[in-house]
Amino acid sequence: MKIGKFCRCDILISIIGLIFGYSIVSAQNISISASVDKNRVTLNEQLVLRVVVSGDVSDMPNPTLPGLSGFTAYSSGRSQNISIVNGKVSSSISFDYVLVPNSPGTHIIGSVVLDFRGNVYKTDPITVEVVQGSAAQSPPGQQSPPQTQTTPVQSEGKNIFITTSVDKKTAYVNDQITLIFRLYHRVRILSQPQYQPPSATGFWIEDLPPQREYRTTVDGREYHVVELKTAIFPTAPGDYTISSAMLKCAVEDVGAQGDPFAQFFSQGKTVTLNSDPIKIKVLPLPEENKPSEFKGGVGRYRITAKADKTKVQTNEPVTLDVTIAGMGNIKTVTEPVLPGLNNFKRYETVSSLNISKQDYIVQGSKTFKIVLSPKVSGRQTVLSVKFAFFDPVEKTYKTLQTQPIELTVTPGPKEEGISKTVTPEGIKIIITDVRYIKTDVRIRNEGQLLYRNPFFVIFNIFPALVFALSLVYKTKQDRLSKDIRYARFSRAYRNFNKKFKESGKLLDSQQISALYSLLSDVFVKYLADKLNLPHAGLILNTVVEKLMVMQIDIELIEQIKNLWQEFEFARFAPSQMDEEGAKSVSAKIKTLIDNLEKRL
Repeated sequence: MKIGKFCRCDILISIIGLIFGYSIVSAQNISISASVDKNRVTLNEQLVLRVVVSGDVSDMPNPTLPGLSGFTAYSSGRSQNISIVNGKVSSSISFDYVLVPNSPGTHIIGSVVLDFRGNVYKTDPITVEVVQGSAAQSPPGQQSPPQTQTTPVQSEGKNIFITTSVDKKTAYVNDQITLIFRLYHRVRILSQPQYQPPSATGFWIEDLPPQREYRTTVDGREYHVVELKTAIFPTAPGDYTISSAMLKCAVEDVGAQGDPFAQFFSQGKTVTLNSDPIKIKVLPLPEENKPSEFKGGVGRYRITAKADKTKVQTNEPVTLDVTIAGMGNIKTVTEPVLPGLNNFKRYETVSSLNISKQDYIVQGSKTFKIVLSPKVSGRQTVLSVKFAFFDPVEKTYKTLQTQPIELTVTPGPKEEGISKTVTPEGIKIIITDVRYIKTDVRIRNEGQLLYRNPFFVIFNIFPALVFALSLVYKTKQDRLSKDIRYARFSRAYRNFNKKFKESGKLLDSQQISALYSLLSDVFVKYLADKLNLPHAGLILNTVVEKLMVMQIDIELIEQIKNLWQEFEFARFAPSQMDEEGAKSVSAKIKTLIDNLEKRL
């Protein structure tokens, strides 16, 4: 038995030496082709797209996939084939991609593009039909490339599997449903997992950090569990389906444990795991007893109101803070109605938001700063502010109201002679524009004409300069408040640096897992803001496609890919994280973001 193994090792070494003893001719022509393992699939199946590049494949980059509107794509790795026939060396590289269909119909996979050494190569488009029922067989005579190894949960002996679940399958519109993803494994994970969260079309999505890690026993076997939670809020009534989650990674090949030779050369086994879809029934909010103040709030809330002062003059600003706080999708809470403002002048409302996700429940507060200016002196009353919401636990509407606010208003200066500006803190008086004419004036000869005095010139230019700068600032602030895309793009780098500063404290306190979670979050949020993409459910392929369109350097895109994979690996294999790796990742993400900021 030992002799056989030594012979097998000698043969392998001889073959390796023979292959690398020949030089690959660099002047070969490049050819590229693409094919799929089947041209008709169901929504619950997946297909494999294989791209083969033949010729001089040294230093070959990854090809660029076209826009796949009907599919979600995942890289399945690359493999190289070298053959020697009669002293002639030929080589090729195969790139495999797993495509998961998103919708039924006839979809066209566009041309795959390879930009190599100044030349551009393209494949022919491929037509794929996605059906609801069982898929038909491929037409006779059509060859299908061998599929990449995807191991279902059952055939893997339950050594690794994933599940998705929800805390409830029936909910009201805008009521929180907690979606839970769990990875169970009792074998070592050898590569960065490629995770595709389930698609939740028709839901408002909020991440619920942090992830949990623990050990549990299933069917008498002990597993290490990684758990991720997401809050989803249905936006309309009806029946919905949350699609399957997908996880692909390389794991330890348990079949090779008894063979030292196989264990030494094995790179593990690639597994593709899919969870079951989940049916959700969303109930409409009842029409019976719906109050007139109701504007869509669902959850459990409370409301308060206070004024910054109760003794004012006419035409003097008063800031009223109305705060709505509690559990629910606080982002969708709208400004309540203020009744009885006939004796007040009202200015534009400014709102602020504070969100917490304690105990995996979306909650927080939203404050509306309402600036009022009394027009009539005397005792004035700001009437109660009412706010209505639907309580999904008690299944009934509730209406809250604040206490009235009494103001003592004394006569003040007339509004016509005053210039004002509105800020989030209230109204500020800049300058009065009425000056009385002085009749008792003596004119003296100063000797030098006033307009020739340099201080006079500076004094006259300075207001114009201040006005120009104020106009530029005001224009930018208006754009930031109205153009969400511009606001996200402009503030992305500042938000990144603000959060990145917290990483030093986590590193000093040896909180390595929390550090990786923070760095992953700020990294994805920066890319999402710069590319105007939703943060929740953002995948690497979408980011790469956007950056390619923006003609970002290939080197930077490769750095993004590598960093993304490091974070995925840290998420699903936290036991392999250490302090040195955390320092390295912190330095790499700061350098990468700084370089991206110069090019975006």
